[in-house]
Amino acid sequence: MFAKPDTLSTFRSMSGSLIESLPIEQSFALLIDFYELHRASDTVPVSEEGDMLLFQWGPNKWAEGAPFEINLTRQFIYPDEEDYEMYHLSLTYSYLSDDGLDALEKGNAWYSDPLDTAQAREQILTSNGVTLCASHNPSLVTLNWGQV
Repeated sequence: MFAKPDTLSTFRSMSGSLIESLPIEQSFALLIDFYELHRASDTVPVSEEGDMLLFQWGPNKWAEGAPFEINLTRQFIYPDEEDYEMYHLSLTYSYLSDDGLDALEKGNAWYSDPLDTAQAREQILTSNGVTLCASHNPSLVTLNWGQV
């Protein structure tokens, strides 16, 4: 188990390498492993969606040149005195737009139960988006941790 301040360092130490330099399938697999094997100690209960995975893809219309982005995010919801705080550990691969990537429709999928990680892994790693992006060189890869 790990606490909120240790999330990024725990993930980086678990991945054993500079995650941003890995192929998309490998880095996404490591983030899925992190979701499956390392539970957050201080989120609201999983049954209340306190620790989830979000897989999303499509053009980023707010970025210059509208690059195609594919992202895997682990979302944590922490109880606060009056409300909740939401944090994301987010891994994003950005690609220059091309006909193949443009043909993929924008989409997302949520995974809220760590017991269903095998199904999430299969769906994410064999998705059209990951398969197509694996044959392209990313223009940028970012790993971010913070409150949203």
